[in-house]
Amino acid sequence: MLDRLFYPQKPALRRTDFYTVTVAPGVVCYLDFAAFCEADVESVIADISAESLNPTIEAPYEGFQNSDVLASATLDCKELDKLLPSLTWKGRLRIHHALGGLMIHEQFPSWVYVRFHHRLQLEAHVAIAECTEAWVKGTAKNWDLSGSYLGSQKHLVVEDENFRHGRAVFLKTPFVQSRLDSIANDEKRRAEEAARHAERARLEEEARKADIHAETLRRSRFTTFVYIMEDTRNKAFKIGRSRTPGKRERTLQSEVPETALRFSIPAEEQHEKALHARFAHRRIRGEWFELSVQDLVDAISFLKAQGDAERAEADFHWLGMIFFRAG
Repeated sequence: MLDRLFYPQKPALRRTDFYTVTVAPGVVCYLDFAAFCEADVESVIADISAESLNPTIEAPYEGFQNSDVLASATLDCKELDKLLPSLTWKGRLRIHHALGGLMIHEQFPSWVYVRFHHRLQLEAHVAIAECTEAWVKGTAKNWDLSGSYLGSQKHLVVEDENFRHGRAVFLKTPFVQSRLDSIANDEKRRAEEAARHAERARLEEEARKADIHAETLRRSRFTTFVYIMEDTRNKAFKIGRSRTPGKRERTLQSEVPETALRFSIPAEEQHEKALHARFAHRRIRGEWFELSVQDLVDAISFLKAQGDAERAEADFHWLGMIFFRAG
């Protein structure tokens, strides 16, 4: 092995200064991080491989930032390894090496790449060169400077979700813009698919309820439902009839989104007309009425007496409040 990189015994250094490399039972050595970042990574990998094809390499997960050279930047191996958990030990070392060199020479914190990777949804793709090309230097630890880019159409500003770090600012290079466009297109496709799924579910539910209503009417001596709906915006009530009151509710909701079906019961058309006549002085327009609590109680009591009360459907919370207020 390369003597200047590997120590046969644990050095008198902080835990954040070296890797612990276990190559075999009873055979452990220590890899100096700063020297590793300056060395040829493929030579280091070859040296380790010569001792073991499957070594255990424990990185200093607390982060490298102890020396004067590294004081203004950090390398968090734990965060980096979470990005690509399926990487081999060789792949991990290559990424650590690349970002470690940038940290030393460019004062590039590893969390900037982590934010870049997550925001652009790179998943298994490593784009360190693309990140450093887009990164606006000097903004990582300067909150005011990074904030000056907020709202810029030419830049992407990524804030650390837990505010442990500052903002990362990136120029919208062709690579960055292509990833943002791809993400936007994916989100649009997912939204469209979700909308199609919701519409299919709505139609299936509507068909299921229509079957239930048809079966309810078949078992009843009536051929239609008389219903009461509420416009929750202005507390107006619609007294109408339909063979499928649930479908009628959704049709009305396309016109008045705040419409809610409160009560429906198998009954005759004449019962609907009787209520229209009874509350004619309360009519707002068409089948919409301004009804008091007592008017609603009277209408529901009338329909229960005239219709098929056993097969009535109701918003029972609303119904309970109506009768409670009337009492």
